[in-house]
Amino acid sequence: MSKQEIFVSTESGTPNLELQFLRPHEVARKLRISVATVQRLLREGKLPGCRMGRSWLVSRAGLELYLERLLQRIAASDAGAPEAQSKIVSSNEKI
Repeated sequence: MSKQEIFVSTESGTPNLELQFLRPHEVARKLRISVATVQRLLREGKLPGCRMGRSWLVSRAGLELYLERLLQRIAASDAGAPEAQSKIVSSNEKI
């Protein structure tokens, strides 16, 4: 897919960047975290984004990349934590 195919989303052929980028409050709503947390992740470089003046923009692809990395870290920590598996109570056990 070429860059033109990614950014051209209107019949006139003009780029519609609003479809490709999210503002921090939109990312916060999607992830169900605070805007302050999104801004901290952006400043620390954990969430890919770019500054446009004083505002941050997060590409949809960057958000997907962040979520993939987060899921990989969770899966890796679950695989290395056998004590977490032992705390699971089976449905036959009485609590």
